[in-house]
Amino acid sequence: MVTTDTTPTPRRRKRPPRPVPEALREYLRRRELLALCPLSMASIDALERKGFFPQRIVLSPTTRVVWRRSEVEKFLEDRAKRRVNAPAATADSNTTA
Repeated sequence: MVTTDTTPTPRRRKRPPRPVPEALREYLRRRELLALCPLSMASIDALERKGFFPQRIVLSPTTRVVWRRSEVEKFLEDRAKRRVNAPAATADSNTTA
């Protein structure tokens, strides 16, 4: 006769994130990049291939990569400036004298 144990198995707790050393805060891992940048990874890949997004830095021969935080922030600032200036430019071009 086989008996089944119905006691629930304990759930593993998620580990709290490890503190990032000060020197590494200059770099963004993929998860941090996606939290900072409002684009999908596919869009980032496409923009990076075209030369519009900062290039990733490969840390290992597998998939471990990082981006420089300062370059990503500059990309976002430049993009925001174009967005702010774009409506004013189109509004001026729509008016006729």
